Amino acid sequence: MIRSFVNDSRKGWVDALRGLAILLVMYGHSVKWLPDFFVFTSPVKMPLFFAITGYVFSVKEWRMFLSQLFRKVIVPWIILGMLPSLVTIPFHGFVPTVDRLLNMMSGKELWFFPCFIIGEVIHYIIRRYCNKDIWIVAASFVCLVIGLILHRYNYLDYAMFNRALVVQPFFLIGYLFQQFEHQLTGLKWNKVIIAAIAYIGLCLLSKAVFHGQTIDVHMNRYINVPYSLILVFLGCFTLFIAASKAGFRSWVMSFIGQNTLVLYIWHGIAISLLVKAASVAGWVMPFNWWAALIKVLWACVVCGVAAIILNKYFPFAVGKRKSK
Repeated sequence: MIRSFVNDSRKGWVDALRGLAILLVMYGHSVKWLPDFFVFTSPVKMPLFFAITGYVFSVKEWRMFLSQLFRKVIVPWIILGMLPSLVTIPFHGFVPTVDRLLNMMSGKELWFFPCFIIGEVIHYIIRRYCNKDIWIVAASFVCLVIGLILHRYNYLDYAMFNRALVVQPFFLIGYLFQQFEHQLTGLKWNKVIIAAIAYIGLCLLSKAVFHGQTIDVHMNRYINVPYSLILVFLGCFTLFIAASKAGFRSWVMSFIGQNTLVLYIWHGIAISLLVKAASVAGWVMPFNWWAALIKVLWACVVCGVAAIILNKYFPFAVGKRKSK
């Protein structure tokens, strides 16, 4: 039954990577008290979303690009983001609903979406008007520098515009993998394992040298920009190569990867309901790894059911067309 909501024509390993990224995000929201988790995952969990987009991105005419961006990202962001507030209007009035909409637009809530939307437009401009790889690389890193400068002086914080500039090298990761996919997937597994070990070693080194400070794409915080970029590029490339070489396919991970919008926007609500229900039952959920795992599994089930319903009856709400 659930498999009918999975698009089998897509590359399974791409959806698996997207699914991995959203699961890391969800678990991270449940273990904010566990700094070691972020030391090893922050260089990849948010950058993967941008890198995957860079990989599957294709340059189209402006009208088609904006139409797809509006249908696949902007409309679902607004519908899914606003639906909880619309439901509570009879209890809280219109003011909180308007405030939520304004906070979403500014990036105070669901920061990823304005950052991603503006970032994809910038990436489109770079890909469309830079006709050589070297110019695409150079433009992406120029955007990074400009974004960091703007953030330093608190310019263009609204709608995460300066963050959208900073993440351009993350889009670039996917583009570079797309350009050199044959060569990269041709690497032997021992080299991939060495790359993974190197990534873990660099994370351990950053923990020792930078005293547990971690990358935070949302806050535009990078422990050391060159070092952070090395971690991001090494971690994302290693995951891309490993996933593509293995040709990993799992309908569960494909389903999660194809419904990240619902999981990202609504998993916090699902977890809050679980915590409240536990509290009513007289059980205070502890702060440990297994309680966090229960929260994530619960959120996956609740959001998964919601995604199935939305895919079948309201596909436009999740950026999809009604199946014929």
